[in-house]
Amino acid sequence: MGNIIFYSLFLSKKEETRVELHRGKRVYRTLIKDLILDIKKNDTVYLLGVDENILEIVEPIYLKQYFTIIKEKIIIARGGKKVKEKNLEYKELDKKYLGDTTTVIYQDKVFIFVWGNPYYLITIKSRKIAETYLKQFKLLWDMAK
Repeated sequence: MGNIIFYSLFLSKKEETRVELHRGKRVYRTLIKDLILDIKKNDTVYLLGVDENILEIVEPIYLKQYFTIIKEKIIIARGGKKVKEKNLEYKELDKKYLGDTTTVIYQDKVFIFVWGNPYYLITIKSRKIAETYLKQFKLLWDMAK
């Protein structure tokens, strides 16, 4: 009986991983809205493989609010477009390491954009998965120029 109780306690403490899939032209807005709801002033958001040209499809009202409260560390393809905002820090890597996806890491969430037709956004909510992606980001950040 004691082993059953211990096993039940072990299972109840395991973190649940949630995964969502979004599809369509407005998936970037989905991310911005999610971040605005959860973010605290001066929190850092980590981005890998960003194409800043995509920001042109996001409504300016969301971006204006977003840029006033965040800090971002962004790894882009060498020679890629950079947005001029004071809270954004860029580094560059060769495009061959980035591909056609963008990864965003924030708190216990990882957002993976697939830039195709149509656009897809995969949202993963898991502290362990977010920590793993953040370690990988920091490794690339140290390598980037």
